Amino acid sequence: MEDYTRLWGRLIWYVQSCPMRIFKWTPEFHPSKESPLTPIWVHFHGLPLYLFEGEGLLSVANSIGRPLGIDSHNVNRVKLGTASVCVELDVSKPLMNETWVSFVDDEDHSIVDGFWQKVEYDGVSPYCSKCFHLGHKNDDCKLDLEKEQGLKPPYVQRR
Repeated sequence: MEDYTRLWGRLIWYVQSCPMRIFKWTPEFHPSKESPLTPIWVHFHGLPLYLFEGEGLLSVANSIGRPLGIDSHNVNRVKLGTASVCVELDVSKPLMNETWVSFVDDEDHSIVDGFWQKVEYDGVSPYCSKCFHLGHKNDDCKLDLEKEQGLKPPYVQRR
């Protein structure tokens, strides 16, 4: 899991000076479409200290996306003002500005207490649902310009 997180967490790798992008495989994989699943660092400012423990922090992060790893500063209790977790996030969907953190009674499984926790994201690349690529929004898609000019995208051209 540690190797997976390290490889997946760095989107661009260089092989003999050539960039290689890493994407998560899904059953819907198509070579001309980039997956909207991407690793993103999520920050929780002012999270209570008792939730900095691994299980508590992963539980909070799980409400945002699939947790991949906790920042080493949190594990070593160096930065206690902000908790940071790397999560696998679908950037084609709207991002949550806050999440509800609730506490459940162990005996009757009823909600005892809770609070709204603000969520900040680090380095989110926009996802275009027109050309299915990371890095730009639908409004900035070159696919519309290519259609207007009668051009085919480079991955479709044949000679």
